[in-house]
Amino acid sequence: MIVLIAILGVLVLAVIGVFAAILIAGSSSAATAYEKCSELVPESTAATLSADERSIFYSSGSTPYSEDFQMLDCLLETTGAPSAVDSRMGHTRALDGTQDAEWDRWSAFWTYHPDAGLDVTFTAE
Repeated sequence: MIVLIAILGVLVLAVIGVFAAILIAGSSSAATAYEKCSELVPESTAATLSADERSIFYSSGSTPYSEDFQMLDCLLETTGAPSAVDSRMGHTRALDGTQDAEWDRWSAFWTYHPDAGLDVTFTAE
């Protein structure tokens, strides 16, 4: 009887672990991040979700609005980007070319030009 209870306990813990893993993986998806930030900053049109829902494209444009920067801040926070990535984006010059970074299960690459603004692609691995 004790063995049966122990086996049942292990099975319950395994099921809980699987559901926790699914929840964690779901919260780091590009679609989830995009939806969350679109709800928090509905005025911004700076971000779009890729057709395969694995990437988010952000473009501030040449005359960014405050909502667009709020969208970028939300995307950085939601993806769990380290503050160093935010800092690198803010200090990128046109002369620097394409920059990139990886963290957790995300990667990003970006460019900046004074005439076109900041363009960033976030991809969930």
